[in-house]
Order: sequence, then structure tokens, then C-alpha cells
Amino acid sequence: MVNRGVPLASIHVGGIPVMPAFSERFDRAACAALYGLDPTRKTLLMMSGGEGLGALDVLAARLLSMGGDFQLIALAGRNEAMLDALRKLGEAHPGRMYVSGFTPHVERLMACSDLVITKPGGLTTSECLAMQVPMIVTSPIPGQEERNADYLLEQGVAMKAVDAVALEFRVRALLSDPNRLSAMRSRIAPLARPYAGRFVMDTVLDALKHTVTEKAV
Repeated sequence: MVNRGVPLASIHVGGIPVMPAFSERFDRAACAALYGLDPTRKTLLMMSGGEGLGALDVLAARLLSMGGDFQLIALAGRNEAMLDALRKLGEAHPGRMYVSGFTPHVERLMACSDLVITKPGGLTTSECLAMQVPMIVTSPIPGQEERNADYLLEQGVAMKAVDAVALEFRVRALLSDPNRLSAMRSRIAPLARPYAGRFVMDTVLDALKHTVTEKAV
């Protein structure tokens, strides 16, 4: 921005504001109990599908077919057909899958999770960082989402999957090497901006206060 002529004093780096709930610290066991999850098992949260990788239910089925001691959370949003397909899949894998449509409490599901599989949108990745959950990013939209993905990969807090085969490969790699997953999580704290909204408000109010003071003088 400085190179484009914006005065340095006018630039404030605060991050993308997220809802206040994502700045809270939740008890994993308590959140897991709300959804019938085992807090001691590795937990994957899937919030992506389609647009290159495949439908969410197909990807979930592929991961569940891997075996291994992990459980899967799959969010269908407002897609009722996908929700129905995921519920049928969950019935075929009792005790290994929690399925939900739209939920206003994604932060509680993130608190139960060791890894989030998602598209690298600005808000979603900011929420994951605020909750300090590593990511596998998928199908970035050219432009902003690609740059988001590049940044997360450069910082070592995410991996990228370009197709279903790569997704399975990445998940296998992380589940078989808990230290690697833990290292990804440990790198998140310096990047997270859970109080970005507060920073914006404080910056604006401080500027207004100075403006009022100058006018009064």
C-alpha cells in the first residue's frame, strides 16, 4: 500500500474481523459431548466439496473407507439433498461421523476438531486461525483464494489438496504423523487475529477522538 502511495500513518494492519465466538476458548470435551463425539479421537471437520474435488458425501465416504481411529464432522450448510446423503452415510458408519446442516455454532465444532478441510475463503480461514485449527485447503477460486492458500502454505499451517486423491494422501500423512499436525497448530498463534473486530473499532474511535480534540483546539 505504501508503494501505491498510501501514507504509512493511514495503514493499520488488524486482520479480518470474525464473530466474537471465535475469540473464545472452548472446552473440547464439553463441546464434543454436545454432538456425541469422542474428545480423545482425532477429529476432521469438512466444510468443502464440489468445484473440483467432488461432492461432499463422496469425499466423506472416501475418507471413512481409509479406516483408522478418527471421526468426521461434515457440514452440508443449506443443501438439503447433501444433508440427506451425508446422514445416510453416517448411518453406515456409526460412531464415526457427525452430520449437520446450517449451524450458527461452527466455533464449537472447530473446538472439537484437529483439522479442517475447507475452501480458503478469507472469513473461513480467519475463523480457523482464530480457533487455532490447521487446515487442508481445497479448490481455491483464482485470485484472492489462491493468494490465501499460498500464504497459509508458506506459513506452514495448512496443506493443499487439488483432487480427491491428494486429499486422502494429505489426511493419511497427517493422521500417521501426529507431531506434524501438532507442529502445524503451533505455528498458528502468531498469525491469528481473533480480536480483529475490536482492533478496527479501537482504531476508528481513536481517530475520531483525535479529530474531535483537534477541532476543539
